[in-house]
Amino acid sequence: MQIVSGACVFVVAVILLAYVPGKLLLIALKRALTPLEDVTLACVLGLVLSGVVYWLMTFAHQERFYLVWPLTAAGVCVWLLSSKRKSLLSNSASLEPLSQGSATPSRDRSVLVLAGVLVLAIIALAFLPLYYTNFTWLPDGTMRVYPVPDVLFHIAIANELTHTVPPQAPLFAGHPLSYHYGMDLAVAMFARATGLNTRDLTVRFVPTLFVGLSMLSVFCFSRNWLRSGYFGALVVFLVFFGADFSFIPGLLLGEKGDWSLRYFSAPAVVTLFYTNPILPGLGVLFAGLFC
Repeated sequence: MQIVSGACVFVVAVILLAYVPGKLLLIALKRALTPLEDVTLACVLGLVLSGVVYWLMTFAHQERFYLVWPLTAAGVCVWLLSSKRKSLLSNSASLEPLSQGSATPSRDRSVLVLAGVLVLAIIALAFLPLYYTNFTWLPDGTMRVYPVPDVLFHIAIANELTHTVPPQAPLFAGHPLSYHYGMDLAVAMFARATGLNTRDLTVRFVPTLFVGLSMLSVFCFSRNWLRSGYFGALVVFLVFFGADFSFIPGLLLGEKGDWSLRYFSAPAVVTLFYTNPILPGLGVLFAGLFC
């Protein structure tokens, strides 16, 4: 029940910290996008912008005032949208009504295929032991822990970023961290804004957000590049689950382990589902290509 309430709080935080600031940028740039493209690009831009604001405020030791940022952005966004709506209503009142015989635009059903791929990714996160079921309480009062060093390392960095920017190295107080921490900055930002613990954010909420946004970014770019929503959904599936299909020879040869792991050490598909910064990096990359 606590996870469900935390998920509801996280959704509100995503709207205020990701979508709203990004929407302000899109309004300023006067970009005309489809609803799916608007949500995707606004969330990616908003996450980057809110992360930069959080970094600057924490660096200046003013992180206690961080909530002023999303509330101010929300107020400005509501004011701009309401002003734009009033102007559209006033302009439409002076125009003659359209003819009743105009054709209704067809719906892009490829979005349903994309939704299926998104659901497949959520199922993967639910079954992988280092994500949804990790750090959950058992009936006997103990905690289920899947001790993956990468997960513990990123939680430690996120905890550090909730009060110190730039962060110090975990377990080595006074020594600066010589490692990229953009993904962990997002966790710390949400933890500071919502009060959610960094464990839930690292293994449940933020990975779900990163997977969703990365898939949407790949789809938006691929659909425009290939001029087909269905091929765009296929590209999303291949990026996250297929890669080069190097696992097929392993299946044919009866390999017990992952064939691609044996020959390529760390293929992208494994890395995308292993608490790695390549996941949000992929979303930012394709959002940039889409732009």
